[in-house]
Amino acid sequence: MPISIKQFRRFVDGIPWARVYKKAETATKGQRIYPSKSNDKKANFRIDKGAKISENEHELVLQANKDAENAEVKKSAQKDSHKILAKCVIDPQNVDEQKANLQSNTAPDPSLLARAKHALLQQNALIPTRSTPLPTLLAARSILEAGAQLSIRARDPQSFVRYYSQLQPFYDYAELQKHQPSQSRSKITGLYLLLLLSQGDYAGFHTLLESLIVSEGQGESTATATTTTVESDPYIKYPIEIERSLMEGSYDQVWRKTSGRDVPGDEFALFSEILINTIRLEIASCAARSYPSLPITSAKNLLFLDSEGAVSQFARDQGWELRDGRIYFPIVLEDGKSKDGDAALERELVSHVVGYARELETIV
Repeated sequence: MPISIKQFRRFVDGIPWARVYKKAETATKGQRIYPSKSNDKKANFRIDKGAKISENEHELVLQANKDAENAEVKKSAQKDSHKILAKCVIDPQNVDEQKANLQSNTAPDPSLLARAKHALLQQNALIPTRSTPLPTLLAARSILEAGAQLSIRARDPQSFVRYYSQLQPFYDYAELQKHQPSQSRSKITGLYLLLLLSQGDYAGFHTLLESLIVSEGQGESTATATTTTVESDPYIKYPIEIERSLMEGSYDQVWRKTSGRDVPGDEFALFSEILINTIRLEIASCAARSYPSLPITSAKNLLFLDSEGAVSQFARDQGWELRDGRIYFPIVLEDGKSKDGDAALERELVSHVVGYARELETIV
């Protein structure tokens, strides 16, 4: 006896839909579907070519088959992504291998990290949620941390900032941190603090430091940071001490800390180099305003450069004049123009102030 679509759906309840609909897909308009005589739930289905099936029923069968195929594809993709995540959790050995490739000036193979990130997308694991399995979240965090560290070794600060931003939801996810705290969090956070210093973003630096202290339940201001467990972490302590030396104007201490044993890891060298270059430019600007000229030998020590040749190159880059073993700053060579420029700025400022006073008087 032929069965209707509703009966057909009830009969195959619990049977893998892809198998059922694949068999039913061949049903054309004007045919009905018969179940086989077997009582086995996994039984196949046969089609009686003499039976009738309506157009709507035929469309339902085809649509159901399409949905089943999509579900099978999605299920297969999830299985594949689970396998990829299992293989692509970057461990320290893999990171060291990528580092060796970078140091030898050979292009590292980015396929492993790229496939891992694609798998994260398929698993909807780029943002931690309760519906995502904990092992998947741990793998996602490890992959993003590896990407952040490889970005540093590739000397790509912009990429590092992106990875740092992607990692914050994982670090703030209490259940994940409770289950297995990250071993790389303090290093990545310390690197980001040093990046903020190298960019001159002191407000961002102190905001992040305050959030770290609050999260540890210690103190209420950076003034008490010395007594907190935050500063006991060597990766966090390093940028804190650098910032203090900068605020004191002790650039020689900054130089010693960034070039000595105080550096907690090789990854900190990139931002330390950027920071020293920023400091060098500030010192050069102050020197140009304070002295008419400087001996090259004195400038070498003042600017933390390794040789007199490096001093000469730096001076040429700044547009300074080198003559008789000395550096002559433009403010001396163009003193008249500089004064005229300052006078023009003063006149413009007075003009603006007078204009504002007149507008206020008009309003009153």
